[in-house]
Amino acid sequence: MICKSFKTFIFKAALYLGLFIFSFVLQDMLGQNINPCPTMDSEYYQAIAQRLNEGKGFTESFIWQHLKKYDNLEHPTDYWMPLGSLIIAFFQRFFGMRSAIAFNYLIWSLCAVLIFRIVKKKVSGELLGFLAFLIFSSAGKFSYYLSTLDNIAYYSLFGLIFFQTLKSQKPSAVIINGISSGLLALTRAEGVFFTAFAVLHKVFYGNIKITILSIFCICLVFCPWLIRNQILLGQPFPTTQKSYFLQNYNDMFNPYSPTVAENFQKLGFTTFAKKFLRTASIGNMEMFVIPMFLLFFPIYFLGAFKVGEKGTLFLQMFFIFILSFFFPAQCERGTIFHLSSAFFGQMLVISFQGIAFFLPKTFSNMNKLVFFTTFFLITSWILFFTVIGNQTSQLQNSMNFRSLSEFSKELKAGLVPPVASFDPIAIYLSTGFPGVVIPIPSTEDRFLNVVKEFKCRSFLWDTLYHSWDDAYAKALGWKVTASFSNLVILKP
Repeated sequence: MICKSFKTFIFKAALYLGLFIFSFVLQDMLGQNINPCPTMDSEYYQAIAQRLNEGKGFTESFIWQHLKKYDNLEHPTDYWMPLGSLIIAFFQRFFGMRSAIAFNYLIWSLCAVLIFRIVKKKVSGELLGFLAFLIFSSAGKFSYYLSTLDNIAYYSLFGLIFFQTLKSQKPSAVIINGISSGLLALTRAEGVFFTAFAVLHKVFYGNIKITILSIFCICLVFCPWLIRNQILLGQPFPTTQKSYFLQNYNDMFNPYSPTVAENFQKLGFTTFAKKFLRTASIGNMEMFVIPMFLLFFPIYFLGAFKVGEKGTLFLQMFFIFILSFFFPAQCERGTIFHLSSAFFGQMLVISFQGIAFFLPKTFSNMNKLVFFTTFFLITSWILFFTVIGNQTSQLQNSMNFRSLSEFSKELKAGLVPPVASFDPIAIYLSTGFPGVVIPIPSTEDRFLNVVKEFKCRSFLWDTLYHSWDDAYAKALGWKVTASFSNLVILKP
């Protein structure tokens, strides 16, 4: 009996290890030649991780947005949540620069194995479990971000743990659920809604002891950051009210952008309604259609209604409504897509429960040739979709974003801090120089006021963001001292 149990244990361990290695290698292959900091988000996480490892804490030496008034270039962080940078800092400090990417693969592969185990247990079928594993492992459009310093991987892990422990009334599960929801809140700002949902669920479906335990665990994880904010910023939840109802994403970088009331007034009800509907449609695509590989989202909806998981669907619709209503410009730039990673694992679990419910006998009675043909076509599609999504994301980011690390030597030699630029985070990463973001030039040339206010001593103009005109140099009264690769350096 012991021998048989031991053999079963060895077999399962070998199976799980094999699945883990397969998923890890797959993501490593898909992630070849991807820049680890291809977006502003990933640049920011890296910049703060670098400052943490330098002993400077959660501070910025650059102003990357003008959603609030800053008196100094160096100030405490007050917009992005801390956990992503903290994880990156830890791994880069002890295991090297690329280790944070490997950690992403490790976390994703762990989630893939968990998906296999959960689906296999819920539907009593190894083949369906393996198919769910393959879908999760390939990752679709998420795959690209796994090879960057974005927080997709651990947001997905925390989300999977959150939903798998949400309904349990066992103290151990409540503790894990509280911790996971707290970690979701520390990873992304909208994660705080997970903590509220967790508490409300315990209030309605648990008892007073369970509710108190849940709140205690959430506070244990989340409150240290709120206390830090209260001490350094004067409030536990820093407000950037100008981020509401933005008409244009670039208004974040313009100190003269309209206020919330002005934005709402300018839009008017009809225009606002149209913008909301457009943003909500994008949100539905990024929450349901794209994560489910375009084809599988109807199965998820059917599964959610049939297996009693309407709460997950409700929470997703709630997020789409709230974010599309208050943050339309940000949602058009991928906020909801990033959020959907927290739901991805649970969506697959629900989808396969739905398949097992609607087609309980189909798979067992299916002709082997038909079965393997279907399996091959599905696998081919998810891999094709993943590769295309990878390439599309690379192309989009290369067109809209520029990494300056390859020009580090030239920039250090040509610039003098503080530096005015369209991307002060990239300047900081490539040179270590402090700086401030300037708005896209308007007819009033308001960017001049930003340059003067922060006593900038050099200016890096990047034609990727705005075309160059000699009139800008004349307006500043500065001269061009260097230019290379569509970058122009100006000094007094």
